[in-house]
Amino acid sequence: YGHLNCRLGDTGENLLTMVKYGQRKEMHVIDQLVKEMAANRVFCGFTEPLPPFRPTYRYDRYSTGADGERVYGEEKQRVPSWCDRVLYKTWAGQSLVAEQYHCQDIVQSSDHSPVFATYKVCARLPLNVMPALNGRPFSKGRVKTKQSLRNLVSGSIPKGCPQLVFTDIRVVSWCGKEPNIYVKFISQLLPEGKKWKLPIQRKSATAAWKSTSPFPLVYGALEYVRTHHVTMVIMDDVVGNNVPLGQATLPVFDACGAMPHGFTVPVYHHGREHGVSSGFVHVTNLTSVQQELDSINELLVSTSASASFTQS
Repeated sequence: YGHLNCRLGDTGENLLTMVKYGQRKEMHVIDQLVKEMAANRVFCGFTEPLPPFRPTYRYDRYSTGADGERVYGEEKQRVPSWCDRVLYKTWAGQSLVAEQYHCQDIVQSSDHSPVFATYKVCARLPLNVMPALNGRPFSKGRVKTKQSLRNLVSGSIPKGCPQLVFTDIRVVSWCGKEPNIYVKFISQLLPEGKKWKLPIQRKSATAAWKSTSPFPLVYGALEYVRTHHVTMVIMDDVVGNNVPLGQATLPVFDACGAMPHGFTVPVYHHGREHGVSSGFVHVTNLTSVQQELDSINELLVSTSASASFTQS
């Protein structure tokens, strides 16, 4: 959000007529920001509802006309425009509803009227408000204990451990050169302490990998895992420096079925599409929340018993 300084592409006289008769759709068509976003030159993937209010610039300060509306100023011959905007962008599969988008003409200390928006979002419950363990909150510390007990980082993946598997991955970069591409994976589902990535594919704007090694997950309950996302960070391995080429984000929800889920997602860099990533992703060995909690309780109990035995 902010003062984006975009203008409406018509004369002041014509725009004042459109404002008078409430022709907001007609003004929206000739808006600079709308045109640039439609051409994918700025704010790729962002959304903005049609403003249901008059252009919020350029007003005379502390001035109200006979109709009760603020008066557009003639100084510097600025045309009425929606200069102040609120845009939004969500990850795929994330619920967000724009409930309000409006301005506050009652605030007249500026030649702009302030703009505001409200949204309804579906928030993911953090682990510490999931069902309690023996009457105690499910804390981040216990997640780390679970990781340590399972040796997810340094050892082999235990049988039955929930896993994230990628196959037939393909990345196409539009960087205009032949980079040394590799991919890093980032998600709250992946254990800390290890870099989850694909090996370098040298001197090619198109890179492909048949499959990844299974990535172990720190939490295996379906109800929680499917609310997460995995971000693929596309990197260029340059001597002495690693240069980001963009990132793509995948919802885990679709990967929690019986079969691998195919995906094709854009790669964004500095707000613009910079390539495309595709492949298949699958999450295996998922459980229910109660099964996961029972499993963790067993680990905690066995750890506590071992510690007591050692102290004695």
